[in-house]
Amino acid sequence: MDTMKWYERQLRVPGIDQTFMQKLSSMCIEPAGGDIEELTADLLIRTGVHRLSRQSRPAFVHSMIESNPFLEISDGPGILINRSSIEDIARVTVKGNSIHLLIPHDAIVDDAPVLAALTLNAITTDEEQEIDLGTTRLVESSFSFDSGPRLMVIGAGGLGCPALTSIVSASSSKIVVVDHDTVSVTDLHRQTLYRPGDIGKKKADVAKTRLEESYPDAQVESFASLFNESLIDAFRPDILLFAVDSMATRRAINAICLDRGLSFVDAAVNNMYGYGLVHVAGTACYECVLGKSGTHSESKKGILALTSYYGGLLMARLTSALFNKDPYVKNRVFAFNLADFSFDTFEVERYENCGACGRLQ
Repeated sequence: MDTMKWYERQLRVPGIDQTFMQKLSSMCIEPAGGDIEELTADLLIRTGVHRLSRQSRPAFVHSMIESNPFLEISDGPGILINRSSIEDIARVTVKGNSIHLLIPHDAIVDDAPVLAALTLNAITTDEEQEIDLGTTRLVESSFSFDSGPRLMVIGAGGLGCPALTSIVSASSSKIVVVDHDTVSVTDLHRQTLYRPGDIGKKKADVAKTRLEESYPDAQVESFASLFNESLIDAFRPDILLFAVDSMATRRAINAICLDRGLSFVDAAVNNMYGYGLVHVAGTACYECVLGKSGTHSESKKGILALTSYYGGLLMARLTSALFNKDPYVKNRVFAFNLADFSFDTFEVERYENCGACGRLQ
C-alpha cells in the first residue's frame, strides 16, 4: 500500500513533510502500561511511527497490526511511554535516539492526544518538553450520561469515530450514526473505527459493527445515507452532534435544529487546532459564532490523527455537559491548538441580526 496515499491528508499539515515522516517511521514505540499509554501510542502509530516493541501487550499489538499495514514488530531505541506514580506534569526527555514520555499519576484517557502532541514536539525539536495537563482540559465537568439520552451523530469520520467511542464506552445512550460516505484509504490514519479491510464499505454501518464488537451492550443504529430531516422524526434525538467537514451541511442542520428547538454540539478541526461549541434554545447558534468565518473552506484540509481525536473527545465532553445542564458551556467557544498547547474559552453572544436564529426572536 502506498504511504503517500495513506498519509495524504497529514502531509498537508505545515511542518509535516516526507523527511519528518521518514524519521517517525524508523522509530520503535513501547507503551509500558494501560489505556492512556496505549491510546497515546496508537495516535503516534497513526501519525507515522511504524515499529512497535515486541514487549507490548499482545492484544494491543494485534489491534495495531489490524489497523496499520506498515507496522513492524521489533526492538531497538525509540519511544518509551509509561506512567509515574509521583509526577504532577507530563514530561518528555530526549537522549540520543531515545524518547521517554513520562505520564503524570493523575492523567486521564482524554489527555492522550495532548501527550502524543507533546511527544511529536520533542521529536521535532530534539529537546525536553513538559506540560501541566490540567491546563489542557477545556471542559472540567463530570463525564456522565446517567439517564441515557438519544443522540444523533452526523458524520462518522475523524471527529465522529472518537466521539462515538467515548460516549458508547461510558453510557447507555441510544445513538444513531448518520453518514453516506464509504471508507477510503486516506481516512485510515485518523478515523479510528476503520481498518484496511473496510475500504469501500459504508462508514455508518462499519462504525455500528465495530462499536458493538467492543461494547456488546451498545445501542447503536446506522443510516448509511445523506442526512435529511425525516431522520429526526424517525429517531427523535435529544441532542445532535455535527461531526461533519462541510460548512454548507452545518448551516443546513443548524437551521433545522433552530426550527425544531433541538440542542446540538458542533466541532471542527484543521491542521493541529480546532474548536467546539454547544447550542440550546435562546443561545448563540452556529451562524452567530462562525457562520461568516473566512477560515472555513470546503477544500480538503491538513489533519493529524491526534487533532481529530482530541476534537472528537471534546465533542463527547461537551455533549455530556449539555445533557447534564452545565451552564458553563452555554454561549462559549472552546478552542485548542496542539501546536503550541494553547487552550482557550471565548464567551460569545447571540447575534440579533443573525440570518439563522435572529428570525426566531
